[in-house]
Amino acid sequence: MLDPIKDTKTKNVAAVVILYVVTFLFAIGMILLWCGTHKLLTEKLDAETTLKELCNAFTISGALVLSLGGLVWVADKGAFDGFAFSMKTFFSVHFSFIDKNPAHQGETYADYVERKHQDTKKKKTYFMQVILGASLLIVALILLIVYKTKFNA
Repeated sequence: MLDPIKDTKTKNVAAVVILYVVTFLFAIGMILLWCGTHKLLTEKLDAETTLKELCNAFTISGALVLSLGGLVWVADKGAFDGFAFSMKTFFSVHFSFIDKNPAHQGETYADYVERKHQDTKKKKTYFMQVILGASLLIVALILLIVYKTKFNA
């Protein structure tokens, strides 16, 4: 017999794994995009330029992934609840076909915040973005130290 709780946990684990893979591919894609646009993938460059561009690639990728994790964390804590409630209210008033859920009609801001931050709807996973972004920045820092000690002595 099917167990709905086990199926839900399996779906949640699969969603988290997909999020981790997409985040990792985004970071690798940003690194490859930077390297490709700065001719690291197509031409043989000197060691100084290669180290500098690799440092830039890891810095930009790490900063973007870390910023993404921070944005998800801030949104999870409710920083955008006021804006989301105002937009929901605006569109439900001016376009009556948008929100047809009768439970949400006449909902106050406090009710909206309480509904949005129930334990079942909270706790988005942003830990992976923070860890991946910080590790990319650490790699960039190591490359920067190597660059500074080798070429700017």
